[in-house]
Amino acid sequence: MSFPTQPCFSVECDGWTEELLQHPAMKFMFEFENSFTSGKMYTDAEPFGTWHTTDFTYTGETGATSTGLDAFEKSRQLYITLLSKFCHRPHFGIIKETDDGYECLGLADLYGNYKVDTGVKKVTDSDGQQWDFKAPASHRLKFRKDSKSPTGLKLSGMTVYANALPIFAGAVHRKMLPQELMLDNAY
Repeated sequence: MSFPTQPCFSVECDGWTEELLQHPAMKFMFEFENSFTSGKMYTDAEPFGTWHTTDFTYTGETGATSTGLDAFEKSRQLYITLLSKFCHRPHFGIIKETDDGYECLGLADLYGNYKVDTGVKKVTDSDGQQWDFKAPASHRLKFRKDSKSPTGLKLSGMTVYANALPIFAGAVHRKMLPQELMLDNAY
C-alpha cells in the first residue's frame, strides 16, 4: 500500500550549522534564538508582533495551551524566572512546507545557567562553554509567511515536548523555588 508523501528538508547537525541555516525557517529560528537569548526580543518596541503572529499558540511542557500575547508571555516564563543565560543547540530537524509557511519538528539541547550561581558548572557544550545544565527537548514549530516581517516569516505555533522537572529541581536545590511550586508545575 502506498501513501501520499511530501518532500521535506531533513538535517542532522551540531548547533546552527550552515546546512541547517540553508532553510528559511531555520534561518528565522537562528535570528529568533539570538533575539530571545540576548533579551533583545523583550526590549523591542513590539516584541510580540515582530516575531510572532497575533494568533500565536504555545503549548508548554505540561500540555497547557495559550494563545496571543498570553502565549508569548508563557513561552518565556521559565527562562526569565530562573535563568541568567541560556541557549538552544539544534541537532535534528524535519521541515515541510505548508499552504501558508512551514512546519518543523526539531530536536535541540537547552543549555542554561541559573540566576543563583553555585560556582560549579556541570556540563560543557561543543564550543567549550560551561553551563549549569543541559536538557534535551523537542519542539513542533509552525511558521507563517509574512511579507511585512523583516525575515519573511513569523512564528505562529510552538509545542514543547520536554521534561522541565530536572530544571525545576536545580532551581529548588539553589533555593530559587519552593519544592511545592516545582511539583505544582509538574502536571
